[in-house]
Amino acid sequence: MLNTRFVLLTARFFIVITALSLVIPSVAFAAGGWATVDYTLTLALHPRMAWYDFSVQRFYRSNIPLNNPTELDKLRQKAATVSSEMKGSVDKISRERNRILKDMNDLELSQKTTINAMLKENKDVTSISKSFELKRNRLEKEFAAKEKEYDSVREAGLDVFYLTRDESNKYLFSIMAELDQILKRLSRERGNVAIVDRSFVTPPAQAFEPPTGIPGFGLLGSQLYAQLLQSDFRPPQGSSDPNTPPEHMQRVVDGLERNFQEEFERVLTQIPALQPVIANVRPRLFLVGGEDLTLTVLQEVFKANRVSPEVEQRILRILPQMQ
Repeated sequence: MLNTRFVLLTARFFIVITALSLVIPSVAFAAGGWATVDYTLTLALHPRMAWYDFSVQRFYRSNIPLNNPTELDKLRQKAATVSSEMKGSVDKISRERNRILKDMNDLELSQKTTINAMLKENKDVTSISKSFELKRNRLEKEFAAKEKEYDSVREAGLDVFYLTRDESNKYLFSIMAELDQILKRLSRERGNVAIVDRSFVTPPAQAFEPPTGIPGFGLLGSQLYAQLLQSDFRPPQGSSDPNTPPEHMQRVVDGLERNFQEEFERVLTQIPALQPVIANVRPRLFLVGGEDLTLTVLQEVFKANRVSPEVEQRILRILPQMQ
């Protein structure tokens, strides 16, 4: 299975590259060239992604009392209760999904057996094939609906902390639409260049089932970027006390810079979790050369979303070193 998938992906990649080798030159010369952008990176570092949980692939609700441990414990207990209450529903829907899958397999076997027998007798299989197709379509729709219901009840505990998956996706797509508008404008300003997503070179991360709400559910992972954007680089009070050693202030400043870079690196390690999300809604393509617009897009996004100049400057300075 894995080898077959690899062969198909490789073949698809070379087909796309071959097609582009015929198209890109004419576009480049006629429209003023082409450029690249790391779309995954610009999306992940958008300020509106500050409360996105990369592991769960959903946004936190705005009313979560992150600074109130007592209230957070109450929410964790509520999430655990909801998850426990939904266990019966999860088991029931799981059985129904398995039943539909069995019906689909039985239908496929019956179709092969019936049509093969009719072909041996030189009978027309047009009508029976359509009948099987209608049954298959009905079962596929039934299974898709059951899948959605299964995800809904299975993730009910997470709904205590997060926007629903549909709400999160809608918000995520609105951020992507903002990025697309910036890219369109940059393309026009550069003579209608073709902008290519260079994150295509990175294979999509494997999709996974999101976790359910549990009593020990933690919130620290997705606070990283939100905290990073609120960084204050002013030395704490007392750092400039004349009684402190002369080099103390510089050590404090260096410590603030070092902590910021370490936290930023931790954010970058989570970004690959976005790749399967993006892969589902837009083409992925990698080519070498051309002007890269990643930092330009991020700079505009930061300014439009009023990120502090201190944070913006450090991210744009550190990022090239991490590539």
